Amino acid sequence: MKKSILLFAVVAFFTSMSFTSNGANKTVLLQNENGIISQQRPQKAQRMTPEERIKKEIETYQKTLSLTADQTTKIKKIFTDSAEAKKKEALASKESKQRPDRTKMLANMEKENKAIRAVLNDEQKVKFDTMIKEKKEKMEQRRNNATEKNNRDK
Repeated sequence: MKKSILLFAVVAFFTSMSFTSNGANKTVLLQNENGIISQQRPQKAQRMTPEERIKKEIETYQKTLSLTADQTTKIKKIFTDSAEAKKKEALASKESKQRPDRTKMLANMEKENKAIRAVLNDEQKVKFDTMIKEKKEKMEQRRNNATEKNNRDK
């Protein structure tokens, strides 16, 4: 009986603590096969390397646009060149201790999209334009959500 009450008290305590946290430090309560409850914080998401990002993008493009082998090779080269340019830009902004120039980033992204469009056929260009439009909408939505969250936290 004492164990049940103690177990209930521990669960109630950790549950109340998880509801009072601001979301950044949320904990997860886990119960193992022996009935022992432990507290665990979620792992931070690992960032993908540029090579992993390129591979993921290529797979998405192959699936969505039905790329040929030649198109895949050309687009992979475009992504690789773009990643190298982004890396140089990031190093330059880090050395100057300034934030990366958003207009340059957008211009580079537009340049990348034009190069990709040049590789695609007419049917693929329509699908590609739809993909880009959806990406921009998602990016805008994330930006708006972050702004709303920052305003609520103030």
